[in-house]
Amino acid sequence: MGPLFARRALGAGPRVTCVSVILAGLTGVAGCSTDREAGPGGRIESIFELVGPESPAVAARQMVDPFDPDRRFRGMSKIAAAPWGGEDVYVNVYAEAIKADSDAGVRGVAARALGMHGGPEHAPLIAELLLSPDKRVRLSAARALQRVHNTSVIPALTGVLLGRARPASDKPEPPRPLGPQDSELDKDVRAAAADALGQYADARVFDALLAGLEDDELVVADAARESLRTLTGGDRGYDAKAWRAWLDATASPFAGRSEYQYRAYSRERYTWEWLPFFPEPPNERPGTPTGADAVR
Repeated sequence: MGPLFARRALGAGPRVTCVSVILAGLTGVAGCSTDREAGPGGRIESIFELVGPESPAVAARQMVDPFDPDRRFRGMSKIAAAPWGGEDVYVNVYAEAIKADSDAGVRGVAARALGMHGGPEHAPLIAELLLSPDKRVRLSAARALQRVHNTSVIPALTGVLLGRARPASDKPEPPRPLGPQDSELDKDVRAAAADALGQYADARVFDALLAGLEDDELVVADAARESLRTLTGGDRGYDAKAWRAWLDATASPFAGRSEYQYRAYSRERYTWEWLPFFPEPPNERPGTPTGADAVR
């Protein structure tokens, strides 16, 4: 984006020179796109999307564009990030996108949107995406399930953590456990599933988390350990045998559990966001999963 573009967009005049210099210094933001999975809001096409967000009506039209998945992705990201993104009409669109959208990126952002605005009744629908062939979709689904509480998804989450779930394939094949030759379900998805399991005081969960402690990837073992600490109020490190011995000697292993809170998106400001016309990062605060209030 050069000075001529800025002059045409903002109107000719002496003040354009200053704006053009700023835009030229932010070429990395204004002239390129980020990956569609990167954080709330999706891909940024130009600096003007940051300075002046589109109207809700425009975003809503984008969200249901039948011809362009990039527009559906951007529109859904913007609607989901809005305070009113949880209205029924939008929640229904998110759910329908999970079921029927042909684009993996759109299905992934729909899972994230349902995690933010859906209810326990949507958890099984989100859990179906844990078997997506696309790793980004599986990761979005596992993270979304940290935000909604429904005990019916425990088998799906434990299956991911234990490597028993297998991503769907275009070719029908008999189900089989994942082996070393399967590079995915990868560590991030397993870790997100271990995190989500921290909200369920259930013996099946305890067994899966003990197995997670022995995962080859530290990020998975860390998530399993943190969930065990949340569920029990104690800490026996990464020693699955010590945890098992404690469980066998304890009549009420979940008596000391603390409140589970999902992880929230948060980052520091980028350099250009300190400029006065940029909004603050779309940071969130951790919270209790929808539907989990009554189980504490």
